[in-house]
Amino acid sequence: MTTTPSLQRDTLEMSLKPFKSMAPEAIEAVCAKAIRQWLPLLGMADSCSMLLWVADGSEILVWDGDLQREIEWARYVGYANEQFFAQLREDTDPRIGQPYLSETATITYGDLQFIVASFKRIAAERYGIRMEVGATFDAGPEFAYSDFKYKDHPEINLAEVNGQFISLKADYTVVCGWSKLKEDKVNYAAYPGGIPEGTPFGEFLGRQCASFLPALGFDYIWFSNGFALSYFPWTYLGANYDGQQVGMALYEELATKTLSFWEIFKRECPNYRTEVRGTNYGTGMDLAKDCIPLLDLYERNYVEFPPPNSPWGALNYDFGLELTGYMSRIAMLPSQTYLFRFYANDPWFWQNPWWDLYDREPHDIYCPLTVA
Repeated sequence: MTTTPSLQRDTLEMSLKPFKSMAPEAIEAVCAKAIRQWLPLLGMADSCSMLLWVADGSEILVWDGDLQREIEWARYVGYANEQFFAQLREDTDPRIGQPYLSETATITYGDLQFIVASFKRIAAERYGIRMEVGATFDAGPEFAYSDFKYKDHPEINLAEVNGQFISLKADYTVVCGWSKLKEDKVNYAAYPGGIPEGTPFGEFLGRQCASFLPALGFDYIWFSNGFALSYFPWTYLGANYDGQQVGMALYEELATKTLSFWEIFKRECPNYRTEVRGTNYGTGMDLAKDCIPLLDLYERNYVEFPPPNSPWGALNYDFGLELTGYMSRIAMLPSQTYLFRFYANDPWFWQNPWWDLYDREPHDIYCPLTVA
């Protein structure tokens, strides 16, 4: 007699902080422990994934094909690129990112390649599990310092709407999906002679992903914190709403700009699944303030699953509002699958949701499952 698994897929999330040594045996020990700790949950599912938070996605942007090159990775607790956060007003603010250890590991692309391969091999050989590994790209400055985003190509943080460039009026700066890059002469895997003037960001990221993902062994990519959906993912303001009036932009223009990123990205990187975290708001606000063409993204299969967040990162007593937003995202599914996400811990932050926000109650599990 066979039984249907309770879950279709489990996705674990992990940073590189547990990897304190790049010795092969040390890497394998960390991978084995991470999988072993979650075996009771993994055993309930058809399949599983490891979403690997390496940095902020700049490791993809600067990838030049050299496996010996060192990676700037998310070794910090607190905000990196602190000058791009409005709430950090003093250089001594304790929330500014600091290395989580006095001495952190030096990690190369080759080391990352071995980590990805080790997860897959150990899951299969020791536990009989087929594990995918996902790469991550975040539009913001939170997780790791990025010269590419903020020194070499700050133009990607501006959005052109109705013939004018606008900057994000929110807590922090994010990359605009439909931005265009200025010329440079730096060597990249997909652009060995440098970036040509006016290259669409979607083309650049797509070509870099088409090289980076297979070379490092990744199976899919996750777009974090509203990237490729909204230039205003963490504020109730938008290109179509300034806090006082709505209808400031044409739906066709904003929707076309958002779709342009996806069309170009998928053309350049067609063989890899793309998953999204979504914005911090429900579908109605996404449509009203940002004119996100969600139906087009689903119908064209650019996005296979709805965003799994609820939609804010951690449920903390705003249950009705959170569940309303969550239900708005799954009211019409792109498939027969819906997801939910539980923050057991944020390894980049000094807060621990389980201890500091949830009162040790799994709200992010209970509430979405009541919707089911």
